[in-house]
Amino acid sequence: MGHDYRAAARHRPGPQLCCLGRPRPAGAPPAELWDQTHEAAAQALDRERLARSLNELTGLQREVITLAYFGGHTHRQVAAIVGAPLGTVKGRIRAALIKLRHAMTSPD
Repeated sequence: MGHDYRAAARHRPGPQLCCLGRPRPAGAPPAELWDQTHEAAAQALDRERLARSLNELTGLQREVITLAYFGGHTHRQVAAIVGAPLGTVKGRIRAALIKLRHAMTSPD
């Protein structure tokens, strides 16, 4: 029996590739650290984009979104806090979410 070079090649670790499919440069951080760093950067950009998008809302829209989604209040509780009818609060939240979706998905 001879040595199966193909089997050995399948088990041999290949070169580490970066996200562009090129070999990872010598001394580059491990792929796991790269993934964590990339994810942290993407989250920071998302937070920045969300903050800019929230600033584009009207004051009333921003208030109900903040109370409902960041404050954890129900729509009924938000209505009581801002002193507006429940239907008005729901309308403001819906309009705000539409604006936020558009702002978060459109290219800069």
